[in-house]
Amino acid sequence: MAIFAPLAADSDLRIPCRHESGRRDTKGLPIDYANLRGPPAEYLEMTSEIRQIFAFVRMRIAASAHPAYNPPMKKPQRDLTQSERESFHERGVVIASGLFSQDCLDHLASDIDQVVQEPGPMAGPISVPEEKFSGDLFLWKTNDGFRDWIFNSPAAQIAHQALGGRSIRHFYDQLFVKPAGCHLPTPWHQDITFWPVDVESRNFCSIWITLDPVTSASSGLEFIIGSHRWPERFKAITPHDDPYMRDSPFTWPPAIDENREAYEIYSPELGAGDCLIFDAHILHGSSGNHTTDQPRRAFSSRWFRDEVLYDPRHATMPLLWTHGLERGDPLRGDLFPQVLPRTLDGECARQHGPAEGPDEDLLRTFLEAVASVPQFPESLPAPPTD
Repeated sequence: MAIFAPLAADSDLRIPCRHESGRRDTKGLPIDYANLRGPPAEYLEMTSEIRQIFAFVRMRIAASAHPAYNPPMKKPQRDLTQSERESFHERGVVIASGLFSQDCLDHLASDIDQVVQEPGPMAGPISVPEEKFSGDLFLWKTNDGFRDWIFNSPAAQIAHQALGGRSIRHFYDQLFVKPAGCHLPTPWHQDITFWPVDVESRNFCSIWITLDPVTSASSGLEFIIGSHRWPERFKAITPHDDPYMRDSPFTWPPAIDENREAYEIYSPELGAGDCLIFDAHILHGSSGNHTTDQPRRAFSSRWFRDEVLYDPRHATMPLLWTHGLERGDPLRGDLFPQVLPRTLDGECARQHGPAEGPDEDLLRTFLEAVASVPQFPESLPAPPTD
C-alpha cells in the first residue's frame, strides 16, 4: 500500500525500523493507528524518513473523520420487514417484536432497576414521587450501561432501517417507570414540541422498549393513527402539567378522551422486550397503571437521520451539557453523536470517557427560566374539554 493512500483502521501498512542490534527489519512494524505515538521501546532508532512518516500519519488522522475504536455493535435479531417500515411511515407507529436479544434486554432491565434506586441528576424535574412515577433523561451521559446501549446495542441499526438516510445520530434517551398502582396518566402530546429543534423536521424516530408485558390497564401507549401528518403543533403537556412547558404559542391538543370515537386510536398490547417505533409528530399518550401487580418499565431512545436544526425556543426540554450550538446549527458534537455509519473522533468524549454530569451554569439558567413562568399563569387558557 502506498504511504500516501487513504489510511484505514485495518490497514496492513508497515514501516521499516532498526532493531537495538542495528539490524534493519525489512518486514517492518505494523502501524497501530489507535495508539500512534512512536515506535515501540525495542526500536531505539528512527531515521529521518520514519520521523516524517509518523508526522504525516498523525496529521492525516487529526485532519480526517477517522473512526474511533468501538466495541462491535450488536446486530438486531432480525431486520424490520418492508411492512413494518411502511407502517412507520404511513401510520406513524409500528410495533416490532424479536429485535433485541435476551442478553441485551436483561442488561437494560438491570440498568433501569439501578437508576430507579439511584436516580440521575435529571430525574428530579420529571419524576412524580407522590404518584410513584420515575422518569429520567440523558441517562447515557451519566450511566455507563445506557452509554453502552447507545453505541453497542442494535438500536441505531433499527433506527436506520426505519428512517433511512446517510447517517444516524443519537438525540437523547428517557426512562418511564410506572409501577403497579401508579395512576398518573401521560397526557396526549407530540414529542416534537418538547424539543429544542425545528418542529417541522421529519427526521426523528423513537424506539420505545418495554421490559414488562403491557396492556391498556398497565399504562400501554395509545396513538392517533395518521396524526403525524396533521399540520397542527400542540403544546407540550407533561404528566404533572408543568406551566413552563405549556407556556408556548402552540395550540392545545384536542380532547381525545372525550371524543374517542372520532379518531383511529391504536392501543397495542406488548410482550416483554417488544418495542414501538414511532414518529416524533404522532399524537400519543397513556393512562395510569391501574393494575395491582404489573409494573411497566419502559425505555426510549431517540434518533435522527442526516441533519436536524437546533431551535432553542422557550418552553422546551433543556440541554444541560455544553454543546456549542447556535440557533440554526445542525445538531452534532459530543451531545448528539453520530453512531452510524461510524462514530467520529471529535464526538467520542463520552463513548470512551467517564460519566458527565450536567453543567451547573446551564442548569441555573434553566431554573431561572422556569421560575419566570407563574405556576398558575392566568394568561394561559384552560385546556379544551370538548
